[in-house]
Amino acid sequence: MKTIAEYDQEIRQNPNDAKLYNARGNAYADEEDDDKAIADFTKAIQLDPNYIGPYYNRGMTYYNIGDINSAITDLTKAMQLEPNNAEICYIRGFVFLTGKKDFVLAIADFDQAIKINPNYTLAYYKRGIAYKVTDDYDRAIDDFSKVIQLDSSNANIYKDRGDAYCRKGDNSKAIMDYDQAVRINPNYAEAYLARGMAYGIDSEQAIIDCETALRLNLDNRLIESARGFLDATYKRLTAKKDLEGLTPKAIEALKNIEKMLGL
Repeated sequence: MKTIAEYDQEIRQNPNDAKLYNARGNAYADEEDDDKAIADFTKAIQLDPNYIGPYYNRGMTYYNIGDINSAITDLTKAMQLEPNNAEICYIRGFVFLTGKKDFVLAIADFDQAIKINPNYTLAYYKRGIAYKVTDDYDRAIDDFSKVIQLDSSNANIYKDRGDAYCRKGDNSKAIMDYDQAVRINPNYAEAYLARGMAYGIDSEQAIIDCETALRLNLDNRLIESARGFLDATYKRLTAKKDLEGLTPKAIEALKNIEKMLGL
């Protein structure tokens, strides 16, 4: 990759070359000099209004600095220039999903990306996320299942599908997905916690999983997300006389949680 100084020299020699400004803009973006990156992308667009690269790159830079409306404007122009570009459809959908929380428009863009490229794994995944947060669990599960067909090595997909099953009330399928998530990633604290909650407060496996999650990641956000469940499970299990019937592993987990949470 060329340095910014090298691009400076080339631009002095070729001041009307839009591609050089776009390339230097990318170099500035790599260095997180967003103002100069945007200035170069803007110059490239002025020189060649039909050049898709700087619209896309400026849109992503706007997204990175939190100017979501400008990002969508640029990505929309890029889509107009290349309507069959699945990546741009996906990226604008991602911006709608994460930047605007506009799940309807995000899903529409992911639909288009998938129509163009039926094997677009990320588009299925993010569409599944959008369906999940809008409580459309069946469609979310369908999309997560498609992702697993295309790539079964990602623990996050199993965790997300497990969450969707759990919210549907199908805890047995949720537990199977959480099982797979921790097989792929044995240090996945959130998956252990989710599996523990799926087992329910009467299960000693719940307290074992919760203890594992906290041991892996004693993070306040993780604790607060499940504090009510942890307290209820702890009280239910410790209410048994002398912890009667609990396995040594469950008893050890209870004692560790006592120490970690100050119960």
